[in-house]
Amino acid sequence: MGAPGTKREENANAIKDDLNKMTKKGDEWRVIHTGELLKRTSEKKTELGNKIKACMIANQYVEDEFVIEVVQGAIKECEDAKKSWILQGFPRTKI
Repeated sequence: MGAPGTKREENANAIKDDLNKMTKKGDEWRVIHTGELLKRTSEKKTELGNKIKACMIANQYVEDEFVIEVVQGAIKECEDAKKSWILQGFPRTKI
């Protein structure tokens, strides 16, 4: 956690690298980068992708329900592959 400019992405990747040094081969950790997920999803010609893209074009935060849906999908992929994960960039809005 941290304010903009606090190198959250670099820190998440460093944590992943450190954990991977202690993890046996094949059980590597993954970082789920929320911003990257949203960007990739917005490029898809799906209903969710179009909604996310509209928020981005309007320079607005992507609605929490859309972010949660995208992040849940990424977590499910990791869990199905039996991979440990670290969330970076979630949640996207302050409560």
